[in-house]
Amino acid sequence: MFQLKLDSVRSWQSGGGLKRPSAFNTICPECGERGTFSVQAEGEINKQKENHLKCVWMRGGCPTCKFMARFIQLGEHDTSDLSLYINPSPNLIRQPIPEPEGDNIFTGRVYKAYLEAVRAYNTKHWPASAVMCGKALEGLTKALLPQDKQNLSFYQRLKELPEHLKLNDTISGLTDGIRRGRNIAAHFDEFKEIDEPTAAMLIELLESVIEYLFLLPSRIEKLDAQLEETGQDLDH
Repeated sequence: MFQLKLDSVRSWQSGGGLKRPSAFNTICPECGERGTFSVQAEGEINKQKENHLKCVWMRGGCPTCKFMARFIQLGEHDTSDLSLYINPSPNLIRQPIPEPEGDNIFTGRVYKAYLEAVRAYNTKHWPASAVMCGKALEGLTKALLPQDKQNLSFYQRLKELPEHLKLNDTISGLTDGIRRGRNIAAHFDEFKEIDEPTAAMLIELLESVIEYLFLLPSRIEKLDAQLEETGQDLDH
């Protein structure tokens, strides 16, 4: 069973019970193609007792291969308890990095751009995936650099990053590779195009940058805190 994003719902239906989705746009667990599943309710639990979580289960067919998938709604529409699932789980090509906890630069719109890159890849839209990789990286550069550098071009901001973050040549090379891939995808070129291996590499490069800038520092901090709790002097 795989949890769906709320924005995967294309339309809602009310009447006769809980308000529930009538159509989902998602990846088919059988054929791997993205499509809109029109769904019909098979049953629901709608008890009025305070501590009972309400539930609807539905079925809908893939518009491409006609595979019948089951969809589940837990909780009520427009409440914090609402969650949506598809069963069986789609065989996604790539799973995204989970959004980091806390308030940092990688959350919000930058993370959304990264998710769009992964989603485009999973639906086999290679140029769109490359463009969104570049958009995510562009968002990172704007967030990481001081205000007086905001009006620089994307290329110039990447050149400024090593001065402000002490990046080594390897990371600087990764960021420039993502920029170049984004440019190829965003502009018409009769002889160059983004294919699946290139799109996969661009996402992997972006994830390497994300790991280096955001995930590794927090993991190091957690390790330091755990080592401090042991009360041992490790500097000997």
